[in-house]
Amino acid sequence: MPDIHLEKNSADKSKDSELMNLYPDDRRVIIDRGELLAGILDKGLLGTKQNSIVHIICNDAGSSAARDFFNQIQRCVNYWLTHRGFTVGEADMEGKPETMRKIADEIEAAKKQVGELVKRAQEGKLKQQPGQTMYQSFEDVVNKALGEARNTTGKLVKDSFTETNNSIVAMQLAGSKGSVNNIAQIVSCVGQQNVVGQRIRFGFQDRTLPHYQKSDQGAASRGFVENSYLKGLTPYEFFFHMMSGREGLIDTAVKTASTGYIQRKLVKSMEDLTVRYDGTVRNSMNEVVQFLYGEDGMDGRWIEGQSFDTYKLTAEKVRRNFSWDFDDDQLGEAAAGGDEVVRYMTDDAIQRILTDPEVQRLIQEEYEQLQDDREIIAGSIRMSGNKLDSSSLSMPVNISRLIRTHIRGSSINTVRGVSDLQPDEVIRAVQELCDKLVIVRGDDSISREANYNATILFKCLVRTELSSKRVIKQHRMTRAVFMNVVGDIENKFSRSYAPPGDLAGVLAAQSIGEPTTQMTLNTFHNAGIASKNVTLGVPRLNELMSIAKKIKTPQLTIFVRPHLWKDSDAYSKLQVKLEYARLNKLVKETRIYYDPDATSSVIAQDREWVEQSAFLDADLVDHKSLGPWVLRMELGRTQLTRAKIGLEDIKQKVSYPAAHEHIEPAS
Repeated sequence: MPDIHLEKNSADKSKDSELMNLYPDDRRVIIDRGELLAGILDKGLLGTKQNSIVHIICNDAGSSAARDFFNQIQRCVNYWLTHRGFTVGEADMEGKPETMRKIADEIEAAKKQVGELVKRAQEGKLKQQPGQTMYQSFEDVVNKALGEARNTTGKLVKDSFTETNNSIVAMQLAGSKGSVNNIAQIVSCVGQQNVVGQRIRFGFQDRTLPHYQKSDQGAASRGFVENSYLKGLTPYEFFFHMMSGREGLIDTAVKTASTGYIQRKLVKSMEDLTVRYDGTVRNSMNEVVQFLYGEDGMDGRWIEGQSFDTYKLTAEKVRRNFSWDFDDDQLGEAAAGGDEVVRYMTDDAIQRILTDPEVQRLIQEEYEQLQDDREIIAGSIRMSGNKLDSSSLSMPVNISRLIRTHIRGSSINTVRGVSDLQPDEVIRAVQELCDKLVIVRGDDSISREANYNATILFKCLVRTELSSKRVIKQHRMTRAVFMNVVGDIENKFSRSYAPPGDLAGVLAAQSIGEPTTQMTLNTFHNAGIASKNVTLGVPRLNELMSIAKKIKTPQLTIFVRPHLWKDSDAYSKLQVKLEYARLNKLVKETRIYYDPDATSSVIAQDREWVEQSAFLDADLVDHKSLGPWVLRMELGRTQLTRAKIGLEDIKQKVSYPAAHEHIEPAS
C-alpha cells in the first residue's frame, strides 16, 4: 500500500464511536503511513465508492500506484485462499432450534394477521387509502404485513449467526456476494411472491390454482411461501416461485435492450458538450449549456466527501475549540494525571496575545467569521438532503488527511510539542490562501458573485480546518509544516479544476447509463409498495426522458407542516380539500326506473322532492324533452360526511346547463 493515511468507521456502527476512537477494533479502520494498524478492509472501504482506499490512493499517489495496489492485493488474497481456503456448506444454513421456533411463531402471526385483514375488508371496516380503491388498499396492507414477516424472520436469522462461525454471513459482510434477504430466504422463509408488483392474481375462475377454494384471499393461496429453501417448497409454493422467477428472466431480457438504447440516446444527444477555457460547458454550436461546470468548476475525480466539524458541535464546544481565552487558556494545559502545565506556544506568542490589540482584533474577527461560516454550512447541509446526523459535503482537497500526512511525515509530537507559530500569522496566511482560491476570474459583479458561490463552502472548510487555535493547540504545527500545508492546499485546489476539452456530456451520459444497466431489474419484490412500483427503475426513466404526457403512476407525496398533522381536525380538512372526490365514491346504490312523468316519481319516498324540484326548475328545464328513463342514485351519509360535501354541491356539478347555453344534440 502506498504511503497514505486513513481513519474511518466501517458500515457497522453498533459500537459507541467515542469508545472506538480510544480502543479501535475491527469496526474502525486505521491506516498510518500505508500500514493497516486496525480494522477489516471490506468492499465499502476498498471498493469504487467516494473516499474508498482506491480513490484515496488515486488522488494522493496517482493512478499507477492504484493499479499496482490492485495487482498486489489480488495476489495477497489468492495466496491467503490457497493456504487457508474458504467454503460454504450445509452447516452454515442451519439455524438454532430456538431461532427456528421464533421464526415459525412470526410466520404464524403474519398468516393470522392476513386472515384478520381479509375479515375486516369483507366487513367494510378497512380504511381506504387516498387515490386507491378498497381492493387496492387491502392488497397494500396485506403485502406490507407479509413483507414485514420476511424482514423480521431475516433479522432473527442474522442476529443468530456471526461472521466468525458462518461463512455466508462473512461473505455478505465483506461485500463479496449476497444480502441479508438471501440468508433469510435460505434459512427462514422465502416470502411473498410478486408478479407485476402484486400478489399472485386469480388466473382460473376466482382462484390462483385448482387446489384452493374460490375467492380465497389468504396468504398461502395468493403466493406467500412460508418454507425456506433449506426446508424445501411444496408443489404449490414452487409453482408461485416459478411465476415470479419467470418474470425476472423476461424482465432482464427486455430491459437489457431498453437500458442499452437509453445509454445510446443519452450519449448521442450529449456527445458535443465540452468544458471550455472560460469554465463554461458548450455544445458544437458554441451555445452555453452551463455557465460553470457542475456549478463549482471542479473535476469529479478529485471530489471527496468531507466532514464539517463545526456543524455537529454545540455553541459551547465551538467556543472552547476555536476561540482563544485571554485569561488562562493560552498558557498551556495540564498534563494527563498531573498538575504540570504543558506549553504549546512560545512565550513571545503568549505575550502578544495578551498585550497586542491588533492580534486580539484578528482573533475576534476569525471567531466571528467561523460563526458566519457555521450558518452557511448548516444551510448547505440541509439543502443537500443529508440526514441530520451527517455533516459531510462533497469537496475537493481532503484537508484533514493532508494535515495528518504532513504531521506524520515531520514527526510532530501532538501531545507535548511546542508550536513556533503565532495566531495572527496563521490567520493572515489563511486569509491570503482564501484570496487565491479563484475559479471564475473577472472583476465585474457577476464574475465575483459566481466565484463566491463556487468557492464559499471550500473556504469555510479551509477556515475551519486551519483555524489558529486548532493549528497551534491541537496539531502543534511548526511554521515550516504549516506553510507546506497551505502551499499543498493551493496546488491541489488548482489541480482540481475541470480541464478544458473535458467531454462533460459523454461523461454525464455514462454516469446515468452505467448504473441504469446495473440497476436491480426486478424491482417488484419491494413489500408494502406494490401499488406504487409499476414504474420503478427503467420504465420510469423512459417516462422522464420522453417527457410522457400520461405517466403510469401519477402519485404525489405532500409533506404538511407539523401543526397540521398534530391537529387531527385541521389535517382532515386539508385532506378533504386536496382529495379529488368522484361521484361513484359517494353513491351507495344506483337503480334505473321507467318513469315517463318528469314532474313526479314512481317511488313514493322521492315524490315530494321531485315535484318540488320540478317546480323550482320550471324556467330552466323543458320537462317534455326529457326521456322516460330515470337513473336513481342513493348517496351514502357516511361518505358525504367524510368528504364534507352537501347535496347542493352535487346538484351544482351534475345539474343541466342554463337555458341560454347551446347544447349539441347527441348523435
